[in-house]
Amino acid sequence: MTIKYDRLMNVKPGSMPAVMEMGPKFPELAKKILGEEYAGGVKFYSRVMGPLNQVMWSWEVESMDEEMARNAKLQMSEEWNQMVAEFMPHVESSSIGDALWMQVSQTD
Repeated sequence: MTIKYDRLMNVKPGSMPAVMEMGPKFPELAKKILGEEYAGGVKFYSRVMGPLNQVMWSWEVESMDEEMARNAKLQMSEEWNQMVAEFMPHVESSSIGDALWMQVSQTD
């Protein structure tokens, strides 16, 4: 069973250029920090229809335990925390954050 994570953030007006530059760097840094534990396949999106000023990272994992272990390792990294601190001033406090999706079925 696969669990899909969508991390949705509302971007402050005027901050989209900085966010578009920083957004792709998060998966790159995660890969550097996690090494062999990196799950890969992280996608970064910018919303173009509907409510604008939103970005999203999306990835899939096999279990919540794996995701929690990876997240704990990232949280212990000074480099990761520095990047998060630089990013957060560009994000609205009303951001949705993480949405978790579990696949129920698939039709090929």
